[in-house]
Amino acid sequence: MKNLLLSFLLIGFSSCAYDYIHADYRDVVCGEYTGIKVESALYSEADTVVLYALSLEKSDEDSIVDLVYQVLVDDSIYTSPTYAFYFTGEVFQYAGYDPEWVPTLVFTNPDLHFHHQPGIGPYYIDLYATKIE
Repeated sequence: MKNLLLSFLLIGFSSCAYDYIHADYRDVVCGEYTGIKVESALYSEADTVVLYALSLEKSDEDSIVDLVYQVLVDDSIYTSPTYAFYFTGEVFQYAGYDPEWVPTLVFTNPDLHFHHQPGIGPYYIDLYATKIE
């Protein structure tokens, strides 16, 4: 009797089909953004503010998003280097970078803020962006 009950349970559970949905949580943040870029230095009299376009795309590697922005400077387009961030669904972490100058990326749906100190001088770049729907 016990074997018969176990065999029915085994057959019943083995015939169940599960549809797993593997949603990519990076889809929430990836897309096109627009906003302002603020360049500031510790001893400067005024900050430089320019409009820019930003793209946040899924990398081929799992859990990584790539950030690239473009700025119009003197009638030519400047394209930034690509910044790759690990995305855990809540926190962006930038790996492989000097800990004192680690770029940060904060996402608050639908806005994001990117902060970077690209060197040892007192010079900072802040990008404030809103996702384009």
